[in-house]
Amino acid sequence: MTTRKISAYWARLLVLLVLALPLRGPLAAPGEEADSPTQPADALDCVINPSVVADLGSGVPGVLSEVRVDRSDLVRAGDVVARLESGVETAAHELARVRAGKDAEIQLRRVNAAFGQRQLKRSEDLFRRKVISTNDIDERKTEAQLATIELRRALDNRELAELELARAEQVVRRRTIESPITGVVMERFKTIGEYVDEQPVLRVAQLDPLYVEVFVPVERLGDVRTGMRADVWAEALDGEAWQAEVSRVDRVADVASGTYGVRLVLPNPDYRLPAGLRCRLTFRPADEAPLAAVPDAAAGDGVAVIAAVHDSGADVAADGVADAEPVVDSVPATPDNESATPDAAPLCTTAGPFADAADAERHAQRLREAGLDVRVETRERPVAVGHRIVSPVFDRVADAKALVRRLERAGVTDHFLATAGNGPYRVALGLYRTEAAATRRVERLAALGIDAQVRPWLRQRPTHSLLVFGRSSATAQAALDALPQAGDGTADAAAHCSQLAER
Repeated sequence: MTTRKISAYWARLLVLLVLALPLRGPLAAPGEEADSPTQPADALDCVINPSVVADLGSGVPGVLSEVRVDRSDLVRAGDVVARLESGVETAAHELARVRAGKDAEIQLRRVNAAFGQRQLKRSEDLFRRKVISTNDIDERKTEAQLATIELRRALDNRELAELELARAEQVVRRRTIESPITGVVMERFKTIGEYVDEQPVLRVAQLDPLYVEVFVPVERLGDVRTGMRADVWAEALDGEAWQAEVSRVDRVADVASGTYGVRLVLPNPDYRLPAGLRCRLTFRPADEAPLAAVPDAAAGDGVAVIAAVHDSGADVAADGVADAEPVVDSVPATPDNESATPDAAPLCTTAGPFADAADAERHAQRLREAGLDVRVETRERPVAVGHRIVSPVFDRVADAKALVRRLERAGVTDHFLATAGNGPYRVALGLYRTEAAATRRVERLAALGIDAQVRPWLRQRPTHSLLVFGRSSATAQAALDALPQAGDGTADAAAHCSQLAER
């Protein structure tokens, strides 16, 4: 084939290829973009993750007898999600409960102690009249003391029975798996009849709030600060935009990629947004003015249009439309048409304590829906479980022993004096569940000329407090006012407020 024939062949092939191309619209002119959705030039890639992912398991090995939830089910903090077989533990708990409620032995020892005191008093009178010997009076004293010690041992046994009951309750509770967070079930690993040792049973994710994770180039180091806001959108959800707030800025950059991590908090009270999405975001300028709510007559009652009102003088027209370009989103209007803004006074307080974890979480959820950041803290606190009767304080153990002798001469056998230590000393005169019973005891002692006082009977119990942080607003204040207990005044509240403020 000659060179001219080869050239003609390639020319015909080029014409066929051009004709085979599909027809398209006119090419974009130089400097213009083709028709496509526009995105800000400084948009960054990000990922929307759950704020907490917890693998729920059991603290003790056993066989599952019940699993109450499955994948995608909603669970509340404190809800029972699974149980282990606990027939033996439940029977032991019932035995401890019955044993702690029995007081026949105490009543028997009280009668014996009272009889011993009366017999001793009669014997002392006979001894003074030289009717009985020294050995007889010593025998009566010993019998009275032994009866008193037996009564004290019966009281100690009842206290031990109550402690055994508390232990049995904890043993049964350990075989119950509760959700520590409010969220949805991601995965169910075990089912009824399977043996559980160290493996998780369920995986639960907290979806309110969501965390938006983004890596920012180090060239923008210092531009992103805690408290800044950002517009976040996901192409998978038609590009709808939401607002998130920066909560964490990493202080150490990644050398290989030249980026540093930033975490943003995205509220999701109605669980409308799923986790595990790729997204894009742009940070708002740090000096951007807060959003102001402007009523929109066309939107109807209960709806407000959010317009950006800047200090540069953009005024709102009389018909409710801003001169500047408005409208980021529409939200339900509050009764006062107020909204928490970055310029509002910071709010930090505590609420509680609450004895029930589920009750504390319900109140915390209401505060989160009002736009506040809430943390539920559990700790052991002294809680009044009854009333104790005590004597005045004595600096010397001899004075306390003198009161004990007065009590014994008066026929009062229910008392206890701990002589260990270097003082001060007090004589314990009984424990009572109700204040009325304790008051009657004090009145009986006063009739005998013995001074006694009622003091709370305290025991360590787990309690739950709410640590609340955010921006003051009418909605937030109304939610705080609705709490049954607020501002418990814990000594470390200031430290918690400082930690929350760093977020």
